[in-house]
Amino acid sequence: MTEILSCLQSFLCFLCFFQVFLQLAPKENDRKYLKLFGNLVLVLLVLRPVTAVFGKADSLDQILKLESFRNEYSELQMHMEGLEELKNTVVEKNFHREVEEQLGKIPEALGLSVLSLTVSYDDTGAPESVELTLLGSSKKDREKVQEELARICGLSEENVRITEKEAEQ
Repeated sequence: MTEILSCLQSFLCFLCFFQVFLQLAPKENDRKYLKLFGNLVLVLLVLRPVTAVFGKADSLDQILKLESFRNEYSELQMHMEGLEELKNTVVEKNFHREVEEQLGKIPEALGLSVLSLTVSYDDTGAPESVELTLLGSSKKDREKVQEELARICGLSEENVRITEKEAEQ
């Protein structure tokens, strides 16, 4: 009997406070959403004693908690997938920058000045072609650099294009 009175009391208290809260809402549009929310809470308040009579109150709580955990887990998975994609993009950019930096050191080691270096990559992330502009180099130096870059990148020499720019006087 005390359980029924307790349920009735919580039900009536909710209705009273909810009606006061609805009257304080400034816009009719807001009231529409508040009524929807209030009706959902009201349904839960009615279901609790009904499930308690049938001994399923704990089951209802467990179902609600499990559903809440499932939703949170799926949201976390979506966030992690986004982070994984971002991480892969950052790692790939850093890898490409490091490859270009290392390839730029090859002509410099031979005493040549590099004006620009562009590396194109295929779908797997491997270098596909290299374009290099050197400052004031001889044909022999360009051929040596082309041969070395092709060997290191695993490319044919046709995919390593080297241009030469004369020093301005």
